[in-house]
Amino acid sequence: MRYAVALAVAMAGLQAMPAQGAGQRETGLEETLAQRCDAAAASPFDRDRPSGVPGVPSHEIDPAIAIPACMAAVRAAPEVPRLWYQLARADLAARRFDEFRDMAARAEALGHAGGAHALGQSHEAGHHGARDLAAARRLYEKAADAGFAPAMVDLGVMLEDGTGGTADVAAANAWYLKAAEAGEVAAMNLLGDNLVAGNGIGRDAALGARWYRRAADKGDGFAMASLGLLLELGNGVPRNMKEANAWYRKSAVAGNRRGMRLLALNLETGNGLERDPRGAVSWYKRAIEAGDVMSMRLISFSYFNGTGVPKDPQEGLYWLRKAAEAGDPAAMVTLGLRYTAGSNVPLDFERGLGWLRKAAEQGEPRAEAALAVLGDAPPGRSACRSVLGDYHALDARYGALPARFSGTLPAFRAVCAGFPGLKEDDVRRCHLLNPDGAGDFVRRVRKQCR
Repeated sequence: MRYAVALAVAMAGLQAMPAQGAGQRETGLEETLAQRCDAAAASPFDRDRPSGVPGVPSHEIDPAIAIPACMAAVRAAPEVPRLWYQLARADLAARRFDEFRDMAARAEALGHAGGAHALGQSHEAGHHGARDLAAARRLYEKAADAGFAPAMVDLGVMLEDGTGGTADVAAANAWYLKAAEAGEVAAMNLLGDNLVAGNGIGRDAALGARWYRRAADKGDGFAMASLGLLLELGNGVPRNMKEANAWYRKSAVAGNRRGMRLLALNLETGNGLERDPRGAVSWYKRAIEAGDVMSMRLISFSYFNGTGVPKDPQEGLYWLRKAAEAGDPAAMVTLGLRYTAGSNVPLDFERGLGWLRKAAEQGEPRAEAALAVLGDAPPGRSACRSVLGDYHALDARYGALPARFSGTLPAFRAVCAGFPGLKEDDVRRCHLLNPDGAGDFVRRVRKQCR
């Protein structure tokens, strides 16, 4: 209804314009309507947009303005492809998926690259029934070949994942590079990720950091967090905790849930920042509101331990279950081990094994190791199982820095398998694992597992 009213108002305004010569009036009206549609819904990557029109990012389109403006424009100038594409963008912003596909098809039929990309998006999403990934990939390739950067990104993702055709990670990276050079922030992130990981391209964390920085300088919160993590780890750049935390904070303020979580973790542990457990909990909560599953797991430990909040094991269990049910493998491991040990939950060995098996099905190595230890363990080892559960809780909590735990799990498997007591190198490993509270933890292991 809003769109219909706005369109009626726009058309009434056109009828009220002063009379001119017939040809003059038509040209003037077309230009005015096109300008309104351009201002409301032009793509920043559309080469057909008029010079001086910056374009509007998809998430900033106001459909209440863009839909009536572009509907009036296409009625006045139906032969102009970009106007149909811009109407499609406005319909997508309003989640009018049927109209989005129809307008995209009109733009694509008139030869517009953005229209081909939009129609590909509709095929990939299955807006008119079953998804057609092969058709989506063909349309993305058509639009990418025409120089449309967002299509290069989507084509790259399909090539990397092997959807809609065969996988070709090297070709995906080539498209990411072209799109990144055209200013597409998503491509900068994807290329940066693959450079850091060496995925289909020579490993080059320094070059990955440069792409993250370019995206971060454009205000992208995900890139800010990625750059911060490289700075924290000293991967491809000199280690600089002050700068890392500054980027985490910028990312968090920009609304990125990963940045919120990484900032919270460092506030909680005092890693490069003054320790602030209450501030950490606040950022964990904001990350959870933004949909971050890992923060559900991390805040559970805050409640279990009374760190930054009053100690509340039931609230801790609530968030740990939420994380596990949302598919977080580390939460499944921790929850499974708590059930097998009866730690803050009723003792339920079979339920615990069930959660461990679910985590193992996702390839979680800690779950596989725990099952190897617990699967045939007699009841007399329940105390040692509890200690192993504590280990996994700590490991899951600090899982963002896996190098910290190198060699730790084999040591604890040995402890639980034969109750031999800890050797000095195992004590050192424990200190690496949990430097703030390692002493009490080591004493528990020695007391219960020797």
